[in-house]
Amino acid sequence: VTLDGVPVAGRLLWRSRSDEVDVPGGFVRSRSGGLERVSVVSSGLQDLAAPLDGEGFYRLASVLPGEWEVLWVPEAGGAQEPQVVEVPNAGGHVIVRDIAYDGVSVEGAVFDPDGGPADRATVEAFPGQPSVVSDSQGTFRMLGMQPGRYQIRARRQQLRSDLVEVELSRPGDRASVRLHLSEEPVSDRFRLELTDGSAGFCFVETDTASGNQVVQVRDGLAEVPVDPPLGEVVRAACNAEGRWVLGDWQSLPDVLERGLAFDPTASTASLALIGRSRDGGVTISTPGGWDLGQLRMWFGGTPTFSVGETIANLPVGTYLVRRGDEARTVVGQRRRITEVDLDA
Repeated sequence: VTLDGVPVAGRLLWRSRSDEVDVPGGFVRSRSGGLERVSVVSSGLQDLAAPLDGEGFYRLASVLPGEWEVLWVPEAGGAQEPQVVEVPNAGGHVIVRDIAYDGVSVEGAVFDPDGGPADRATVEAFPGQPSVVSDSQGTFRMLGMQPGRYQIRARRQQLRSDLVEVELSRPGDRASVRLHLSEEPVSDRFRLELTDGSAGFCFVETDTASGNQVVQVRDGLAEVPVDPPLGEVVRAACNAEGRWVLGDWQSLPDVLERGLAFDPTASTASLALIGRSRDGGVTISTPGGWDLGQLRMWFGGTPTFSVGETIANLPVGTYLVRRGDEARTVVGQRRRITEVDLDA
């Protein structure tokens, strides 16, 4: 077993992926001193474990043919992502299967609030990596990762570290990080407020897909968790008791510190869609990129609008109304209904 061509230590765990392998089962009877002993032989497949010697070699005396998931557990850190290994039916002959871990890696140490090593802390890498656990010295290794940008965080019970960002661009790159557990790390959630105290739903969007979500607002307040990896900007759009709020992009670190606040009572513009044709398929968007139909879908409505429909309680501002290949720009004005003639 090698990492970037270098032999590693630890152990391998083998688990069969084959559901159709027929393993005999039943009872074994034996006698000793006039007493009969009955032992149960299970027909279920058992996990296999193989220690690695100082040069990365392992040996398993008996392995059934088929597909196996092989998990490497290093001496420091936690188990890595399993690999699939095919074992042929070799008729009793010795089979050689090398297991290589390539890619990039992150290693480091976790410290408790007093500065000492933090053992048994869960270390996570975002996006999409399996977590590992720090050893008795607080050290960990995350291996076999694909090149890219990651955010690393440690947690243990109620303690959590801040996110540390690393960028590993080429196979073989390694990063070293120090993670400090704290009772008051940088917040990973923010407060969203509708200043008139209304209820409703808000769609929250960040520049990373993990941050997109719908939250319910009660009595004008909602707490919005933001899952790693954290992006740089965030915005929100709400439907609060029939009034639309369409927020602009804002700095995510600033929002995590002070929250978002909107005044739905300022949304007093309306658009009335008129024309001879009653065909649907009308979309309405803002220069900032909000699509009202897509937002309405998040809140339980249809994704397009139709002639004869009036969209009330919109923020004052400019809107792009499109049907088919035709588009027109209109301005929603305070306390006025603006007619949009789609046949003009």
